[in-house]
Amino acid sequence: MGTTHRVRTTVNFPESFSNIEGVWGRGVASTGYSAATANYSIPYCRVVSHTATSVTLETFVHDVSRTDGSYAGWYPVKPSNIECAYTVLGEPGSSPVEVSISGPTWLDTGEQGTWTASVSGGSGSPSYNWEYQSVPSSTNWSSAYCSGTSCSHTFFNYSSSQVEQGKIRVTVTKGSGQDQASRTVNVNPAGGYYSSVANAGGGAFQSLDASGDGSGTAEVRWSTRGSLPVAEFIVQHRRDSTAAWTEVGRVAAADSVGAADRGRGASYRYRADGLSVGTHQFRLRVQRTGAKTAFPSRAVSAEIRLDDAYAVTTYPNPVRTQATVEVAVKERQSVTVAVYDVLGRRVTTLHDGALPAQNARQFTLNASEAGLSSGTYFVRVRGDAFADTRRLTVVR
Repeated sequence: MGTTHRVRTTVNFPESFSNIEGVWGRGVASTGYSAATANYSIPYCRVVSHTATSVTLETFVHDVSRTDGSYAGWYPVKPSNIECAYTVLGEPGSSPVEVSISGPTWLDTGEQGTWTASVSGGSGSPSYNWEYQSVPSSTNWSSAYCSGTSCSHTFFNYSSSQVEQGKIRVTVTKGSGQDQASRTVNVNPAGGYYSSVANAGGGAFQSLDASGDGSGTAEVRWSTRGSLPVAEFIVQHRRDSTAAWTEVGRVAAADSVGAADRGRGASYRYRADGLSVGTHQFRLRVQRTGAKTAFPSRAVSAEIRLDDAYAVTTYPNPVRTQATVEVAVKERQSVTVAVYDVLGRRVTTLHDGALPAQNARQFTLNASEAGLSSGTYFVRVRGDAFADTRRLTVVR
């Protein structure tokens, strides 16, 4: 009789591998047994996982008692005395350093962008050297004075008629290896760039603005200068200046809502519904049939205001892994967002502190991290002058 204990250990290779054909555990030279009964065990060691620099090994030991109840001891050895032998077949040496850049490829003049370098291969700790080419493009690179994995920079373009291109690049050094990556950044000039989509310079925007209301709806309005060919306007949206642009709708050039001021061109509008409280940004692209999408317009903002004292939304419901609780308040105040079980016991607190006025905040509930099993829970949101409870069903 006895209990079986799993023993795992991770071993770092003396030298990293650029390519591994296989890794095997060697039972003959190992001191552990398999998970079978100790009386019939043989030396055993198996590979759980491995990387280019390490391997995780596993074996078992047995804490044994005799049939008369007396203690027999550890078999084959105590866990602290385990040895696991292994064999690696591969090509030693580090894989080449490789770096790539992620981040924006379009910015308005004066808008700050942030780019991040992703590095693989090489050995040792990486060092980063960031540089940029200013607008208009040149062959000279200037230091961006960034030394970490990410770098922020602001490009400027004061041209009145065209998009200029700048560049950002990073040089990464790891040990004796080095790699370099760059990204082209298109910079809209002051006032935005309005691409000609017709002949003789037609298609430029005459006006562009947006406004919001208290029902979660924003209206984008614009007018054109001159005639348009067969085309459509692509409406793009982002929650704030740090978010990515996404397409939310399209308006055909033929679907104008009236003539523009002084009879020039046509006017258009687009309504975006279901928006959360706070500031939202919109911009337009003009897509001519059979042509590539034109450069984007400048961004315009719309404020979605909260008329009620507060707003609470939970989604999705039911939830399997993760839910979002969105809260907005009309006036700045202290707010607590907590989750309770059916017995009224608090299981987790998502927020306890001040919330700004007229700005929706999202709080994430991770069912696994909060230890929630399948069942019914309640999200309680309490402010200085309000309280609200929402039912939440967890399905695991």
